[in-house]
Order: sequence, then C-alpha cells, then structure tokens
Amino acid sequence: GSDDVVLTGRVSRATHPWLEDHAVFGTVLLPGTAFVEMALRAADEVGCGVLEELTLERPLVLSEDAPVAVQVSVGAPDASGRRSVVVHSRAQDAEVEWVRHAVGVVAVGTIASAERLDGVWPPAGGQPVDVSEAYERLAGLGYGYGPAFQGLRGLWQVGEELFAEVQLPDEVDAFGIHPALLDAALHPLPSGDLKVPFSWNGVRLHSVGASALRVRLSPRADGAVRVTAFDGAGLPVVTVDELRLQPMAPEQLGSTAADPLFEVRWVEIPAPDGSSGVPADVAVESVEPGGDVRVRVAEVLEFTQRFLAESADTDARLVVVTRGDVTGTPDPATAAVWGLLRSAQAEHPGRLVIVDMTGSEDTQLVVGSALASNEPQLAWNNGQLHAPRLVTVAADAETPRDWNPDGTVLITGAGGALGRLVARHLVAEYDV
Repeated sequence: GSDDVVLTGRVSRATHPWLEDHAVFGTVLLPGTAFVEMALRAADEVGCGVLEELTLERPLVLSEDAPVAVQVSVGAPDASGRRSVVVHSRAQDAEVEWVRHAVGVVAVGTIASAERLDGVWPPAGGQPVDVSEAYERLAGLGYGYGPAFQGLRGLWQVGEELFAEVQLPDEVDAFGIHPALLDAALHPLPSGDLKVPFSWNGVRLHSVGASALRVRLSPRADGAVRVTAFDGAGLPVVTVDELRLQPMAPEQLGSTAADPLFEVRWVEIPAPDGSSGVPADVAVESVEPGGDVRVRVAEVLEFTQRFLAESADTDARLVVVTRGDVTGTPDPATAAVWGLLRSAQAEHPGRLVIVDMTGSEDTQLVVGSALASNEPQLAWNNGQLHAPRLVTVAADAETPRDWNPDGTVLITGAGGALGRLVARHLVAEYDV
C-alpha cells in the first residue's frame, strides 16, 4: 500500500541464546547481519525485493537480563516505489527515547537475474587456506565468536577472490537468512584489525531457510566487497552488490555499555481505593523547607530516633511531611532531610514514610492517601500522588576526542603518581 509500515519485536539474550556468541571487545552486540535480516523482512512485508542500501549508525548492545524492544519502520513509497527503512531500539517497557541504529532504502526491484555457481566445488585452481586457527586469530583481534557463529568450514583463494564454505552448527530459529550464517560468510574478510559491517548496498534474498552456504567474496579496488552466497546446488541464496567494513575501537562502545543507565523519575500512581484517615498508631511530623541544613537535619534525626526508640516493640509508623518540592529543585535542607530519612528507611523497613506536599491540601487527607498507597516515598502534586521510579535512559553517542598534539593539556586533581601515569598515557597514546 501507500502507508507507512512499522514492525515491532523483542530481542534478548534469554530468548535468543545464540546471540551470546557474538561479542566485540567483550561486549555482546546484535550482529550487523541481523539489521540486514530485519530490513529484508520489512521489505518483503511491503512488496519490495531489494535492500538498496543500509547504513549501520550505532551498535545495539545486548545486556544479560534486559530485553530490548526493536522497531523497523518503512516509509511510504516515492514516485519510483522506493521506501525508507529505519531500525530503532529501546529498553523493553521503558519510557525512554528510541535510539536509531540503521537507516536505508528498500525498493521493488527484481531478483530473477542472479548468477549461478557453476563448476566444481571447491573452485578449480583454488588455493586452500588453513582455517583451523581462524577463530583464535579473530579472538586476538577482539572478535568474540562463540559456537553459534563459528560457521567457517573451508576457505580457498583464486587471485583476489575468496571462496568460503560456511554452515550453521545447530538447528536454530527460522530466518530468511540467519544472521549467524551470513555473519560467518564474512569472517574471511578481516585482515590485521577489527572491522565490522558499515554499509550494505544491493542486498537481494533469493531463497530462505539456508543452513549452509558456498560464498564468493570479490574485493573491489575501492575497498568494497561483493558477496554472493549459494546453496549446495549452486543456486543463489543471497547477494550483496557492495559491502563496506570499517574499523571499530573499544572506545566506540563506551556510550553503549551493556549495563543500562538509570535515572529517578517521579511517576503518577493510581489513587488508592479509599482512605480511612490516619490510624492511631501513626505519628506525623512536619518539616518546613529552608533553614540551616545542619540544624534541620539534627531536628529530624532527633524526633526520628525518639520515635524508633519509643515504638521499638510495636508496628507503629512515622510519616514525615515536607514541603520542599522534591520532584523539582528542592532546597538543600529538604534534600538533606530526605537523604537522612531514606537511610533510616533502609535500616527500619516499613516503619517510615516520607511525603512531600505542594499546595494547600489538608495534611491529614494527604497522609491518609499516602498510607493507603503502601509507598515508602511519595510526592503530592496537584491533587495526585507521585512515586519515584528507576527507569532506563538511552546514552548519547559520543565521538572520541581527537587530541591536538600541538596544544596544551592541563591535568588537574591528581598531582601524584596517578597524575604522572595520566601524563605518560597522553604522551604515549595521543602524541600530546
């Protein structure tokens, strides 16, 4: 049709255990071939047979226990039938911005004129290349290929061209072209450093469900590679007119660490079904905003310790009400009071409740609603309760800084042994 199409799904190392076997510099990443598979699947959904181009902008790091929501968006067709395709991700069930990983174009195109792999296999005149230690060598460059990705079975060279035989080690989930299989087809390409797929052009999927491939890798003068993969009968499975690789350094994964970043957000919570007021065994103390921080904290510490001492043998609770705008920019005294009370809550779980109020509502009403919610920390804003929650946030991609060796670098805060090590590192690694 003429409308935009959005495909969504979930990726995790728990539900897709073979992803554990794809790591770069010790960090588990979704392979670039998986973005190709997603784009091809989306292209098929809208009747497009060619992935004209796909550029990978940012790696997708897969943490051990956090599923990732993935979204593939295909735009409406232009006059020639070409559509944009974009792949985004974000942490599953998290209210954070989507992060863009890949962008490209799909087109109607034709796939009927693909070449065949004629002749004998291995190719006539091919010089065998020993692959017995291929994955040890790749590990030395920073690739972490586990069993699911160790699919390279044989390799031959004819002039500048490479002919590889790759196979999936086990029966795995069905794909148009399995990412691990297509990734293995590229393993003969890296030479002296770690390189990852960067851009794909003219990708066509001719048949689906392959578990083994015979691959022809044809380097071009401009650094690109043509990839043609066939089945055992010499019929085409997938062809790539132009693949480009680019080096990757450990620093490029710095802003996409496997462990997600978190921040505290105050989220609205449902109003309790009802409040019976403040029970008799609940003590309420109010703390005004502002004032001297140490004096205010000492006052709160005194009445909190007194309450805990006097009610040590009961289930009585203490509710402390502040009016310092903790969801916005609290004054220093209120912030310190909340810090103290959070520590006390950790030592005496279930005994203390903190509520911050804005507005002129009745304190007893607010305290009753807070107790009915069973939340230890709350804020009352505009007649609604809010509770703090940890939510994941997307890290902004950062470009490694290029040092100017002709400039001056000032090292502060570490004038001893650590400062000397930093200076030595800057000279040795960055020519400062």
